[in-house]
Order: sequence, then C-alpha cells, then structure tokens
Amino acid sequence: MRRRRWKRPRRRPAPAGRAGHRARGHDGERPPRRHLEGPPHHRPDDLRRARLPDHGAGVRLGRGLAAVQNEARPLEDPRLEVEGDVARSFELTPDRTRLTVRLHPGARWSPSTPFLAPHVPSSVFDRPIDSEDVLVSWERFLQFGLGRGEMANSVNPNAPITRVSAPDGSTVVFDLAFPDSSLLPTLTISNVGYFYLVPKEGKGDAIPFNRVMIGAGPFAIEEYSPSTRMVFRRNPNFELRDTDLRRPFVDVVEAPIIPDPASNLSQFRAGNIYTANGLPGVTAADVLPLKDELPQLDLYNAGIVSDPQKMIFGVAKDSPFKDKRLRQAMFYAWDRDLYMDAIYNVGAFESAGIPMEVRYNTALPCNLQGYPNGTYAPYWLDPKAGDFGPNAKYYTHDPAEAKKLIQAATGKDTLEFEHWWSVTNSFGPATGTAVEVISAMVQDAGFRPSIKNLTTPEWLDRVQNAQANFNAVVTAIDSGGPDPASYLFQHYHAAGTRFGGFNPNDAGWSAEGDPRLNGEIEAMKREFDEGRRAEIAHDLQRYIAGMGYNPRYPGGTFNFFLQWPVLQNTLVIRGDFPRQWANEWLDPARPPLGA
Repeated sequence: MRRRRWKRPRRRPAPAGRAGHRARGHDGERPPRRHLEGPPHHRPDDLRRARLPDHGAGVRLGRGLAAVQNEARPLEDPRLEVEGDVARSFELTPDRTRLTVRLHPGARWSPSTPFLAPHVPSSVFDRPIDSEDVLVSWERFLQFGLGRGEMANSVNPNAPITRVSAPDGSTVVFDLAFPDSSLLPTLTISNVGYFYLVPKEGKGDAIPFNRVMIGAGPFAIEEYSPSTRMVFRRNPNFELRDTDLRRPFVDVVEAPIIPDPASNLSQFRAGNIYTANGLPGVTAADVLPLKDELPQLDLYNAGIVSDPQKMIFGVAKDSPFKDKRLRQAMFYAWDRDLYMDAIYNVGAFESAGIPMEVRYNTALPCNLQGYPNGTYAPYWLDPKAGDFGPNAKYYTHDPAEAKKLIQAATGKDTLEFEHWWSVTNSFGPATGTAVEVISAMVQDAGFRPSIKNLTTPEWLDRVQNAQANFNAVVTAIDSGGPDPASYLFQHYHAAGTRFGGFNPNDAGWSAEGDPRLNGEIEAMKREFDEGRRAEIAHDLQRYIAGMGYNPRYPGGTFNFFLQWPVLQNTLVIRGDFPRQWANEWLDPARPPLGA
C-alpha cells in the first residue's frame, strides 16, 4: 500500500522549501510533469550531488501541510486518500470483510549496492515483489510486530485480519472478522513495529533486518559509515511504477552524521547543508536571526505542526496519578500559550509581522494532516471553540484550581514526584528542553517534579515494557496512525500498542482499560460514515479531557524553517509519507552553488 497523500491545488507557490541535498543527474531529458509546481523544471544535467542533514541517530526530514513563503493560511482541502504503491489496485467486497490486493507489475526490490551485497542474497536484487513476499512479511509481523494487536485477530479479537492468503503470485487476500474503516490507513503506517514488506529470502532471519534495510522505494542505501555518514542511491526500479514523473530526480543523497548541534548550524551557515528543517542546533528562536544574517535564505511555513511529545501518567497502585483529580490538576497547571511561545517563538514571529495561529492538542493532535504528527480535519475538536463543552475548562491555565485539586487529593499543598525522560529515546536535547519548560511551569500550581534522564536500559525496563505501571510521570515521543480511529485505538484502547493502563475508577493500573473508551473506539473503527466517525472522535476528546488521560504536549503552531534556494520542488507533494527526497531537484544557479 502507499502512504496517504494529499496533492496541493495547482498554483504556483513561492520558491519551495529546501532540503539539504546534493545530487547527480542521470541521462535523458524529462518533460515538465503535470502536477509538479514551482520554478521551471531543469534538465537532469542541471542536477548535482545532494547532501541532507543527519539528526544524530538517523535521517529525518521535517514535514508539514503547506509550502508557502512568508504566508500563513489553511489548505483548501486537507483530506487524504489511500493510494497504491506496491499495490496496483485494491478492493473490498460489498460486505467489507475481504480485501483483495493486486500487486503492481513494476514493483521490484532495489538493485544491489556495496552496502547491501554482503548481507542480502543476490536473488533479491531487481526481483519483482510477489505475493510470497507479502505472506512471509505477514508471518514475520505476527511474530515480532509491535502493532500486531491492532491488525491480527489471532492476537486480539478486536483486530480485523483473520487470514492472509495468496491465490496467485500477484494477488493477496486479507479476510476480515468484521468491517474496519481504519484498515487501509493502518496498512500504510510506517511506524516501527507495523506491517513492513520484506523479501521472502529473509525468512528465518536469513537477512539481518536489524542491520540492513532493503526495499522498493525511491532510494537504496549504498553506504553507511558509523558516526560519519549515510549515502543513498537512486533506485531505477522505482520509476517502473512512476512512469509519469520517473522519480526520484536526484541520483545520490548524502546524509552526514553530525551529532553536535553547533557544528550542524555552522555547516548550514556555510551552505554545506541545504536545509535547517529539523536540523539539531537550529531552533525556532534561530530562524529570524538567521534570515537577517543570510537574507538569501528562503523562509518557509510548513503548516501547523503539533508538539510530538506526550505526558504519560504512571498509574501503578502506589502512584498518586491514579487519582484523576491530580491528572486534572496537571491539565490546569499547563500554560499552553506560554509553552508555545517558549518553544516555538510565537511572539517573535508575530512581532516580525508574521501572523501566527496557536492550537491546543486534545486527545487528537491539532494538525490537519495524518501521521507522523496526528490526525486531520474534521476530527480534531478545538477546545477553544464553543462546541467542546464544559471539559474545555481543563485546557485553561488555572493554577489556583490545580492547587485545590492537589489539596483535595493529597491533603497537602504540593505534590512531589519524578518526571522521567530519556535523551536516547526521544528527540534528544529538544525533548530535554520541553521537559524543563513543562516542569518549571507547573511549579506555580504546587507540583514539584524531579527530572530524571533515564539510560536506555532503564527506559526499556521502567517505561517501554511497563505500560505505565509505574508511579512517575514520563515524557515520551508521541506517534500514531494516519487514521484518527487508528490513532485513538493505539493510545486509548486496552489493546492498543501505546495503551497506558488507565481506568475510570482510580483503582490503579488495569489491563482492561476504560470500557467507555474501548467501546466507542471500536464503534468508530467499524463506522464508515465520515460524519458519524467525526462525532465519535469529538465525544472521545471531551471525555478524555475530563478523565485527564495522558495529554499530548500543549499544542501546535506554524513551523517556519530556512533552506538554501538551490533545492527546488520540496514540499510540493504532501502526505503521510511524501516520498522524502524523491521530488526535489537542484538549481546550481541559486545559492549556495550559484550567485
């Protein structure tokens, strides 16, 4: 399946955002393509080698909803649809209990590279993907996949897929226990632990998937030098199912590994890295000063991006936070506007004449778009709007009310507790800053958190394998599926991969969860009317606010970033998985390569 993608209306944007690329072109001239926007298309011999920033433990480009320069406006149509990728077509039976997928004849595994050749059997390279690959991948998913409880009925009776079969080499059939409106989006989730396709030759760990990645996307990994760089080479097989555009447009992507934030910033200033989007060392507070220092840089608004972190209340039998009054107090203690200003520099952008919009996260993230940052309209319910109801009060900053709740729950004016996070299991120092801001902010309400940065072994033992059966508060990375029902299932259903052990009776950790949440989320997953699905999502957000269950960090606002003008066509095709690096090309006449 292909990740859900949204295509922008045809209009010529300001120069597109730049990802740090250097690329080599390949032979053959391409005509202009009908839904690419931006400056005139360049011949392949205008392309050069591309350099992308690394983010410490891996390469990750920023993402957003729009690519408009110095302009903040909502998109006209943020709805998303599922498209085929390895799948040429897919269809559900009228009763929606069987999904038939026909594989694309042009879907092939990537060619061999110097990095892949020692680890992957030669029979894999350039071979068409067939139904046996899918069956082997499903078996592996059932054995190891963290998300198998959301998809496999044999693991969880609330999951839809009962059987996966292959009537022939190019057809795969998914039999379902019941209709599930989130099935197609869930099959597209790129979260670690969900359903990935791997070559059948890897059955029985014959391919070390923990050390090698082999796929059929736009690029294949050519080189990995620990602590130095990664290099990705264009996969020529990808254009066999992208005959119109023949992407990707660049031949080589280099990803230097620069763990030091200050070095990242200096390399970006020098033009050796072409983007500061998501680059460690460049915060929201750096954007406007850098633009003043280097006016040739392009300033872009990637749309509203919500804070990608979540507070998890430990609800063990001895945890004070099993009492919902203390969770409600934490909601009141957050000054969401102050946090957004401290982390995202909202006031400075407004002072510079750039209009900003600040939204609050609820049980659903406040972006319009799907994974990796949340859901999309019309499911998110604005707590600042009138239709949220009385539980909107928990999104107001009211330290006095928080103090009353602490006193009522504990008999004391203050509450001491540990606040855990892990620099190696988060977004690094940026998460540490967020934890410090939140922990300082709640002091006025009477909370007295003691921050502890856990080692990876401690994190695995105390947090990841504990499902909130602890007595601390934790800040962790938040993620979820591209469908709002999938997101809610993961976080709030008792069978969800991110379920936090909470229950409505303040009795401490429970494997059964909250019956109301379980029932309404199951109803949402089985509902196909979008209006009714949105109504259920709204009711869930109101209820979860009142129960004080595990809030995502305060909110979201426009994500501005700087990039060098050399890179063209970035952020034109948007979606949950927008084929990063596949749509860009370089214009050597623009800075830093040209004048």
